[in-house]
Amino acid sequence: MDQAGYFCPRIIIDLSALEYIDCCALGVLGRVRAQARQAGGDLVLAAPRGPVQRLLDLTGLIGVFSVHTSLAQAVQTTGSFPFAVTAG
Repeated sequence: MDQAGYFCPRIIIDLSALEYIDCCALGVLGRVRAQARQAGGDLVLAAPRGPVQRLLDLTGLIGVFSVHTSLAQAVQTTGSFPFAVTAG
């Protein structure tokens, strides 16, 4: 919650089980992040591996999203009461 008592959506996407991601999915992540930020929250990516990590690097999105090496690290960084989604 923010200082006014409103819920600030902090969404964590667990990418650890994801073996592939395409440009359509990257676009969806971008739109969800924009909506979360408009609401005062954020979208965080956790544990991208292999080709998913490589695509985030190649597209430059690794610097746009908040990316963490593990789900536990992402939860710790976002603070209390995050909403986590496992992709895969």
